[in-house]
Amino acid sequence: MDWLRLQKALAVEAERGFNDLMGNQYRFSEFLSFSFNEPPTELSVSDRQRFQEIATQFAQYPNLDFADRQHLVAESRRVLHQARKDLENKSRADATSNCSPAQTSPFIASEKTSASTKAAVSTKLLFLLKLLFLLKLKSLRLLPWSNLDAKFQLPSTKRSPFSLALGQKIAKN
Repeated sequence: MDWLRLQKALAVEAERGFNDLMGNQYRFSEFLSFSFNEPPTELSVSDRQRFQEIATQFAQYPNLDFADRQHLVAESRRVLHQARKDLENKSRADATSNCSPAQTSPFIASEKTSASTKAAVSTKLLFLLKLLFLLKLKSLRLLPWSNLDAKFQLPSTKRSPFSLALGQKIAKN
């Protein structure tokens, strides 16, 4: 189903006064009747039935008065939007349920992740962001290396081997 094309057709019909416009091949009402009569199979049974009811109403569109046309177009837009949203949510949920724990990123906390793990990851991310920021300042020559430990508020005895090696390597350059 071409969701965008249907939304566009509904929008143009509303903008042009609900006159059952003639398109390239079909009148607006015929196009919508055909389109809603073939709902996506991924929709629930009740949604597919609702689509077919709307298709039947569009078959009668030329006989409807202005207010009924307005109501049908507005209702169709709402139903179409909701169905598309439901399908997107369903596909996201299916994609998420198909992921194994090995495929998930340690930086994206799932609902099952404990609060302490989330806090630890957040702390590490914050540390890395600070480090990147300070390295940028250093590369711009706005911060001498002697201030790096002070900015991180790390006493010299608590520096990691990585930060020592990184500082020594960059200081040589």
